[in-house]
Parts: sequence; C-alpha cells; structure tokens
Amino acid sequence: MNKSRLYEKMSPWFVLALASALLYVFYTGLYCSDDARYLVGIQKIARGYPIDISFIAERRLAFLLPGAAFYSFFGTLDAAIIPYAACYIGLILMAWAMMRPYGAGTALICALLSTLTPILYFYAGTLSPDLLSALLSAMLLYCTVRWRSKLDSGSSGSSGSSGLLRAAAASGWIAMCGISVKESNEVVAILPLAYFGLHLIRHIKSAILWRSVLAHLGGAIAFILIELVMFRIFSGQWHIGLENKASDHDFSKLIHVQGMYPGDRLWHLMGILDGTTLFIFSLSILATFYLALMAARKDDVAVVPEWIIYAAFFLWPLVYFTIGTSSLHEYMPPPMQARYYAPCVLPAAALIALMLRSVAPRFEWTSRGIAALAVSYLIIGVYLNYPDRGESYWARLKESHLMAIEDARRLKPKWPIFSGGDSVNGDVGLCIRLLLGEPGFEEGRAPPSKLPSPPFFVISFDEGSSSDQHSPMHDLIQQNVDRGRWRLDLAGYYYANKVGVYRWWQPRQSAVMSEFAHDRSSVKSAVRSKGPVPWAQKMMHADLYRVTAASQDASD
Repeated sequence: MNKSRLYEKMSPWFVLALASALLYVFYTGLYCSDDARYLVGIQKIARGYPIDISFIAERRLAFLLPGAAFYSFFGTLDAAIIPYAACYIGLILMAWAMMRPYGAGTALICALLSTLTPILYFYAGTLSPDLLSALLSAMLLYCTVRWRSKLDSGSSGSSGSSGLLRAAAASGWIAMCGISVKESNEVVAILPLAYFGLHLIRHIKSAILWRSVLAHLGGAIAFILIELVMFRIFSGQWHIGLENKASDHDFSKLIHVQGMYPGDRLWHLMGILDGTTLFIFSLSILATFYLALMAARKDDVAVVPEWIIYAAFFLWPLVYFTIGTSSLHEYMPPPMQARYYAPCVLPAAALIALMLRSVAPRFEWTSRGIAALAVSYLIIGVYLNYPDRGESYWARLKESHLMAIEDARRLKPKWPIFSGGDSVNGDVGLCIRLLLGEPGFEEGRAPPSKLPSPPFFVISFDEGSSSDQHSPMHDLIQQNVDRGRWRLDLAGYYYANKVGVYRWWQPRQSAVMSEFAHDRSSVKSAVRSKGPVPWAQKMMHADLYRVTAASQDASD
C-alpha cells in the first residue's frame, strides 16, 4: 500500500480517535440547568407517563426520544446522555464525509477544525439540543449539496432521478426534524427551499426541478404527520414542532443585557465566544470572500460550485442569531449563548478547507502552513480549556452534592437521603432530586403523610428559613425542629474544588469523586467555612444534615 492510500485510509480513524478522546475528557453529564427539565420528559416517556406540552422542554419530542430509549434500556441518568454525546462523533464523521469528494486532505482539514472547535467538544458530553441541532444542520447541508450536484449532473436515467428525489425528500424530512429539536433551526431549515426556489425562478419550466422541490415538501410533510401521531401517543394531544416558538422562552432580561441594537449585540456576543471559535469564524469569513472572488473570476479550478451553499449555511445563521429577531411581530433579538452557534461550525470549517484546497495548487506550502497554524492554534485552545472541562453552568454544584450523597451512604448506609428544597433555583433543585433518584416528574414533593420518621439525611436545606420554593419536606422538618421534636445537625460541608492535578486523564465528575475518595483537592468539612468565601464556593457547595428524634443521639 502506497503512502497516499495509507494516509487516506488512516485519516478518518485518526480524527475519530481524537474526537472520542475529547468527548471522554470533556464529558460533563448533568449540569443542573435546562437539562434537568429534559430529563423529566425523558423519564415520563420511559415510564409511560404522558409528557406535558405546556413545558417548553417537553415539547421537543424529537429531542427527547433518543434519551428515553437509552434511559429505558440502561436505567441511569448518564445513559440518557449517550445519544446526545454521540452527536459530536456523528458531526465529525459528517464533516469528513461531506468534504471527501474534494480530496482526503480537504476532508481531514474540515474534520480536524470541527473536532477542535471549543463550542462543540466543550458541550459534547451534555444533555442539550445544540449538538443534535448542529448534526441535523450538517445533514441538511449534506443533502442540499447532494441535491445540487444531482441537478448539475443532469440526473439522467431512472437511478439518477431517484437519487435526486431521495436527496430532496431527505432534506425536507431533516429540516422539519431540526425544527422539532430546537425552534431556532427554522433559520437553517428554510435555506434549501430558498436556494432551489431561486433556481425555479430562473428555470421555471424545469420538470425535474419542480419534482425535486415537491419531493422536498413531501419529506417535510411526512415528518410532520409522523410527529403529529407521536405527540398524540406520548402526550395525548395533537401537536407539531412548528407550533413551538422561540419567543415562548422568557429571556427578556438576558436580551437587554446583550443589547437591543446590532452594534451592541455584536460586541457583547463576540465576548461570549472563546478566542479559538472567533478565530475559526473569522477565517471562515475570509474564506467566503476569497471563494466569492474566485467565483466572480469564473475560475472553475479554484472554486467548486457548491461553495455558495456552504457559505449560506455558515453566514445566514451567524448573522441572524447575532442581529436577527425571535419574533415577527416586533424586533426582539434572540437570547444567545456560545453553544447556540454550534450549527455554524461545520460549514465554517468546510469553507476554510475549500479555500485551502483552492490555494494549494499555486501555493502548496502556504496552504499547508495555514492549515498547520490553524490546527496548532486550536490544539492550544484545547490545552487552555482543559482545566475548565465539565464546568458548564451548575455542574460543580452537582458534584458537591454527589460528594455529600456518597459520604452519607458511607456514614449511614441504611438511612434514606432526601432533598429539602430548591437551593439555588428550580432547575438545580430538580437536578438534585434526580440525583437522589426521587421521581423528577412528580417534582419530588411528596406530601408530609408519606415522609419518613427520623433518622434520615437531608441536603439542600435552608435552616431556619421559609420560602415558597421549599418542599413539604423542608416545612415538615422545620416545624418539628421548632417544636423541639426533632434535631437537625450539620453532618458535612462539601465543595467540589478545581480538579485535574491528580486525575488529569479523567472527566471532571469522575476526577472529583476519585479525588474525594482519596481526600484530595475537594473541600470536606464538619463545619461551614467561616469568613468570606469565593462566590463559586458560596453558591455551589452542599450541606448534609442529620435529622433525628430529639431524644436520639445525633451520632447514632
């Protein structure tokens, strides 16, 4: 086997191994935000309860079903995350497959750039719709390019015509699936129809073009009909993803923080993206201008005809997410987080790869140098992001509570453990109840008549306080303590500190628990920290209490 064949054969396996390694070490698991709400929907489906489409998280049925299948089979919270983590691997394989017709080197560059972009690998091991949304956008891009190439080739014969119609129908199906997974995918879903609609204006008498557009619409309608039936089965109501509205999310405060005017939003949103992702997007914009210039010169050798589709799938969502509107009735900019830009990554990487492919015949070493510098810069980004792996949102608070639960089971294996309320917000409180194995879809708020008698442990308990967020468990404990019937004693104070010194090769959650077992790094104390503490420790620690009868020794 010659070197070129070996290179071509081994390149995808190398990228796959790299992506798998990044997925492993950056795995987050629960991050105790909107993922807790998704898990409630997953549990409902897995256990045969109807989902409630009044909740935004449970309306995304196409997103919930893969997690429900894995949760039903394995029965653990981490198992429910597996199909969404696999989306990262699928996205990298899609990057390779999409660019392979342009050469193995072009495919390798596109796959490497996608693999090493932080907003993909940093959130790959989470239960969020963004990676699945990015994968579906990439699949839609692939089908659109195939649709275009089949049209350009003339689609002669029955096999060619059927291939064209399959690509068109698949793009319609995937477009609707993307909208069902996340409402913002409407921005991307319109691109194939818009592109080929413009072609129809120029070739109004093209029968094969009309048939392909109708096949696209047929694929979309087929998905809608199946989704309608699925909602009827799992919620008892007729509903489709197109009825979900991004404006249903109440993010008015965040919108005003990010700015109401394009200039303000541009500067603010540039700040939420890391430097390496900004580098990729900036290089992609440069690549778009270069390819447009080559196309204007009609340089068929330097530019492929599909470049404009890749540019549209990159620039249109990038611009719309930044300065577009989430409402057609008034200008209401969409609230953005870094991971929401995930669908832009693969087309951005494809544009860079196509630019380097175009430059290579005339400036081979320049092309290789740019590719090497880009990949090296992204590898440096991995190194810089590594200490913060797995720290999305409230993940550290989750780990603090896992430490408390582990310690409680070690101290008193037979004592039950309960949550006392919503320590920070409703999502965090729900997440803690899920960790304890309480039924999340019942909100974990059992009536006092079903609560046990002492002794037992309770976590997330605000001693001496009263709030509407508190559960009946909290109120019952507080009443009995106030009346002198029960005792409430602090059993431990826990905080998952920075990790990586001793267990640098493990995902953060595994490293935290391993280091905790060996009394390293993490904070464990029989009393609360006195004096000022860092904000993260104040908000993300866990308290473990013993609840015993007043006549019982707390140490029993």
